Amino acid sequence: MPPLLPVQAGAVVSNATDALGAPLDMAPAPWRSEALRALRLEGPGADLELAVGRGQGPDLVDPRLVAAARVLVAREAGEVAGRGVERLCAVDRPLSRENETAALRVVAGVLAVALSNFRTTLDQDRALLAGQLPQQPTGPGAEAAAAALRLPAGEDEELAVRFRAEKKAVLAAALQRVGALAKRAAADSGLRDRAGNAAAKKGTKPAAATGKGFGGGGGKGK
Repeated sequence: MPPLLPVQAGAVVSNATDALGAPLDMAPAPWRSEALRALRLEGPGADLELAVGRGQGPDLVDPRLVAAARVLVAREAGEVAGRGVERLCAVDRPLSRENETAALRVVAGVLAVALSNFRTTLDQDRALLAGQLPQQPTGPGAEAAAAALRLPAGEDEELAVRFRAEKKAVLAAALQRVGALAKRAAADSGLRDRAGNAAAKKGTKPAAATGKGFGGGGGKGK
């Protein structure tokens, strides 16, 4: 499942398990592939660009990233069968408590991997922009990291530092959003512990995990 390598990396970083706590199996089962194709994350015409920070609230994390994680942590087809793209992408409406807990751990791992790809931290970038030289790193990789820890020489370098700092700030905000969603899922008394675990009959849809979603304003699952 090559298009989902970032999600797989996020699962490894977060030590993610499936919805029941077993080691995560992301094998390309037919029902997973079907759902991922519907999300345009697999197959011809796939759109693999998953944005973070396009807006506030649920849109701070790309809904398709959340949906992909929900599909990948599901144990059986019945957990996602009959739930269309719109329902799977509803960031603030979990399928079940166990599925959402596992899915959000994967999403958090993806964001953590993205943050780890930078050679400097957000605090270090902010110090550089304030004209302060951060403490030089030590240990393995210190030389490469130190090369990025120098005061910007000119407007172009300052813009580059500002740009990467803004990207890190967005990723950090998205991580906070994921944490908030996890807390809400844990506290939602109307949310079932498990999503349906039997394959839905052809032409039918599984019952929604909750009829209200977060905030009490959601409709029935699609």
